[in-house]
Amino acid sequence: MGTTMRGRFSLVAACVVWGISYASAQEFDEQVAVMKARRLIENQANTILHAAHPLGKYTGYTFVDYQKVETGHELTYAFNWTDNKLMKAKEFVTKLGFSFNFDADQDIERVVVQVKEDSGTHEAFSGGILVNKLLKGYIKSKLKALELEKDDIYKTVDQWEAKALLETWLKYAARKDPR
Repeated sequence: MGTTMRGRFSLVAACVVWGISYASAQEFDEQVAVMKARRLIENQANTILHAAHPLGKYTGYTFVDYQKVETGHELTYAFNWTDNKLMKAKEFVTKLGFSFNFDADQDIERVVVQVKEDSGTHEAFSGGILVNKLLKGYIKSKLKALELEKDDIYKTVDQWEAKALLETWLKYAARKDPR
């Protein structure tokens, strides 16, 4: 009876240790994924700012909030900029939410950008035809630099609006920065 009880206790103890290890590993992976998303946004801040307000003069960004949401993880950033058209250098803030989904390997599977607040003279991502054309050229040049010109994304860039281009660009930029 002593051997059987010891065996059962060992089995229960092993299951508890495995459960704790498994939960810790899941939490650690989640933290790694969120840090990967933050690094991506911060490394691509200039591209994000140009996509949102292509004619603005940018002064920086600030991390605002993180929350786990039903659809994945959402990070909110405030981007600061001034309008080049105004004679007075008035500061504007555009808050953008970035929702990320990750695959089993903690790689970014999907990015959705949402305008949360915008104090500018025009709404983020509302650039005209010329601005969209400039942004498409910029994205295509970046894709060429990443040697993705044969990829489907390169072929469909001309059909997209600025926000969709940015979402797709962030997904592909994450592939080149696997940290």
